[in-house]
Amino acid sequence: MTAASSVKRPFMVAATLLIAGGLSVVSVLPGAGMAPIASAVDAPAPVAEAPAGEAQAIDLDEAVPLAAVASVRDAFDAQSVQQQREALASAFRTQFIATPGYIGDDYPWSGNAWGQSTLNYTMGQCTDFVAWRLNRDVGSYGEPWALPWSALTPNGGNARDWYDAWLGNGWLTSSEPVVGAVAWFGYGANHVAYVSRVNGDGTVLLEEYNWDVKSGYGARTVAAGSIAAYLYPPGS
Repeated sequence: MTAASSVKRPFMVAATLLIAGGLSVVSVLPGAGMAPIASAVDAPAPVAEAPAGEAQAIDLDEAVPLAAVASVRDAFDAQSVQQQREALASAFRTQFIATPGYIGDDYPWSGNAWGQSTLNYTMGQCTDFVAWRLNRDVGSYGEPWALPWSALTPNGGNARDWYDAWLGNGWLTSSEPVVGAVAWFGYGANHVAYVSRVNGDGTVLLEEYNWDVKSGYGARTVAAGSIAAYLYPPGS
């Protein structure tokens, strides 16, 4: 992660441009798979890791500067869907291309738990968050999305369907984690998460929605072998 000053600067610029453009704060996005963080610190601290086999929740108030994310979301709740798309593409492209490997709640529909996002998964669920991350990682921040529901899991959007979708698309799956992969928890668990870090002690740092927090964000470190399968990023 970059220093806090460099993380905040692009967001302040993006937020200033959005506000100067006359965007009013009116929510218009509608709200299907698996809590927002409100505070931030000036200097991000390293994320703690747990011994192999032990899951550990991460206190992201102490790990990630998120005030800028909230300010962009406020401006992003614009007058029209088109304005939202433009705001999202501009603000998030600037931030997350500039800071690859960013760990934190960058999900643009945080706080929504009803209806579908423009990725066509239900907002506030694990699937929509992971679909957002897969798109973010290939530089896609709005419609037309590089990897919408119709490309990722056209035969079923639930998390349990993702493994079969990967096989059907001919994409790689493995028992070995890589950064940017989807952590698939199995048919019964019906949950997916995003692999943010692969640690040298046999654990992985996962980011996810709707696991410990209903329709909200969380991060935890778990044993790499506890995951049913890793779905590698499409095209890898």
